[in-house]
Amino acid sequence: MPDQATGRDLGMSSALGWTPHQPENADHPVDRRPSRYGQTMLQSELAEEMNSTPSVVRKWLTIYSQLTERPVGRRLDAQTISDMLRARALTQERPSMAFREALERTLGQYTEAIPPASVTQLMGQLDRLEAHQRELQTNQEAMASKLEAIADYLRKMLSRRSGTGDPNALTSFTDENNSGR
Repeated sequence: MPDQATGRDLGMSSALGWTPHQPENADHPVDRRPSRYGQTMLQSELAEEMNSTPSVVRKWLTIYSQLTERPVGRRLDAQTISDMLRARALTQERPSMAFREALERTLGQYTEAIPPASVTQLMGQLDRLEAHQRELQTNQEAMASKLEAIADYLRKMLSRRSGTGDPNALTSFTDENNSGR
């Protein structure tokens, strides 16, 4: 049956009612051959489309299900097909890339590994920060005890001058003066 747009004979795929599958927001090049299965397909059909065995594609779909946190049924939706085809294209571009990494990149979940030198540098900075934090805490504790000693001294001096002999006279004196504000 000839395609109405191009006039080319599409063979069996047009009889099956396929529509060209264009992945949404494709960041990576994708094999643009039209799928002969339409917008949904079975796992075995996806395996054929990806030039892989059904058991391997089943494993990849398990990874996909874990990453997307949604179940993958026997019939795959257009988004799953699109993501799987984009991941497969990535692994074909970069043969050393694992399929999980390709899926993570496709789904926008991939995080680059931190080089060991950077980790060492970050750990050193954290150690210095913790040391400064301990020093700051020690200084604050020393300052708090000195302020407490000054407050005790001032209470004693005030009680001597007022003649009450009450070491808490400073507190009551201060409270009386502040109540009028």
